[in-house]
Amino acid sequence: MKDCVPLVSNQVAPCSTTADSFQAIFLLGYIVSTCLHGIITPYKRRIERLQDASRVVCVESKTDPNFVICPYQKEEDLYVSGSIRDTGIWDSDLTHLLKITLSLYKKSAVIDLGAFIGYFTFLAGALGHDVVAVEPFNSSFKKLKHGLALNDFPGTIKLLHRALSNKPSLIRMGKNQKFNLGNMQVHIEEDIDARKNVHNNDMVEAITMNDLRKYIHSKQAIVKMDIEGYECKALETSSLLFQELFIPYIFMEWFIIRTNIKENDTACPAEDAIKLVNYLVNLGYTPIGYHPNYKLLDPCCVLDWKIDDILWQHKNAKSLLPFVDLTYRE
Repeated sequence: MKDCVPLVSNQVAPCSTTADSFQAIFLLGYIVSTCLHGIITPYKRRIERLQDASRVVCVESKTDPNFVICPYQKEEDLYVSGSIRDTGIWDSDLTHLLKITLSLYKKSAVIDLGAFIGYFTFLAGALGHDVVAVEPFNSSFKKLKHGLALNDFPGTIKLLHRALSNKPSLIRMGKNQKFNLGNMQVHIEEDIDARKNVHNNDMVEAITMNDLRKYIHSKQAIVKMDIEGYECKALETSSLLFQELFIPYIFMEWFIIRTNIKENDTACPAEDAIKLVNYLVNLGYTPIGYHPNYKLLDPCCVLDWKIDDILWQHKNAKSLLPFVDLTYRE
């Protein structure tokens, strides 16, 4: 091997050892790779974002009045998004009842807890009502925002990327059913300070129902609750909201609660479900099942309720009974 010439000022070494050559080549390759990665990766991510955006297909509802909404693909969300894509409507019973209640209380705001992609938020907005919509799931909240930007509602729509619970906390999202993104359930992370910034897409801050008061500028509000069994915890911290607002009706999904009511590790076990019912009854509400059948529900037999959805009607509210067909009393 040829001897190396000592390096002097302004002179390049004419040769190197074999090991030095390999190190130089490796270093050069590493530098080139790093530079290319720095250039290509952001570009690749931008392309992926553009591709994701191009897959967002928004449709017009078949409601009266109609609105634009951005559902998931059917293979992602078979029920809500699938129904909207196929028929332009989701949950015809609640659609009908919500329109009736909003016609009876024309100045009422709407509190949509578990807004998902915004079907009932946008229906109320299209009817001219102010809405506070709460949705914890990140991808659904993005669709909610995207859909809102495509509409021009006369009222004010406030979107909150939050979950609901009985105290400020950090919530971990979890999908329980394949093909049903509307069935996102939550788990409280007790050991995490809720005041810290949330960076993980699966984590979201939880607020209480009392916290919603600052967003409501009406003396009346109609509430829709579809928070996958967390209704019990949410209502634990709601007394100030009920004191400050007249809430004539609460639409509440009961399916998840009754399905898991006898389990110990559920968000709303039997004891808490009974407390929820007693709490609302003491506030002056009557439970009326409206899906799959209309029926007056007996508050003394909560564990026997075979109903998926409940309308809670306040004693001072305009009665909806003339508008519904009560088949029998449970």
